[in-house]
Amino acid sequence: TNENREQYVQCYCDYLLNESVEVQFNSFKSGFDKVIDGFSCTYLSGGELEVIVCGQTDLDFHDLQAGCTYQDGYDADSPAVAMFWQVLYEFDNAEKKAFLRFLTGSDRCPVGGLRAVELVVSRNTDEEARLPSAHTCFNHLLLPEYKSLEVMRERVRFAMGETEGFGLR
Repeated sequence: TNENREQYVQCYCDYLLNESVEVQFNSFKSGFDKVIDGFSCTYLSGGELEVIVCGQTDLDFHDLQAGCTYQDGYDADSPAVAMFWQVLYEFDNAEKKAFLRFLTGSDRCPVGGLRAVELVVSRNTDEEARLPSAHTCFNHLLLPEYKSLEVMRERVRFAMGETEGFGLR
């Protein structure tokens, strides 16, 4: 009725936001409490808590590049390495997450930022037909020495888009 309309809306909202998800929320809260001491949460702001739960949303690949080392004939000044970073800097946030998933197995930024990833880029032949590959446990990228930016762009995007976990889609 018109007399209990406000009470109905309050009860309906309470059901949708609390009662209907109570089991799932309690499971999440239990796991969260095991990882983060409940008392410690009182010192965190909402933004800090969001970063802990969801990870950083802004992925700064300059930090990833700053923490990168090179092996097997590559160095920071190698033409293929310069093209590789140029391709990565073209990525939007969704593509950056996809690249992180390809490289590390996770699309989340670790605590300490992308500099903490400690990426290693190794030269992996000069065969243009080969795709880049990643050892996700070691944050190690095997990058063939492509001769053009277009080939680098196509191969990197194809490799990160067509792999999933430990195999191809």
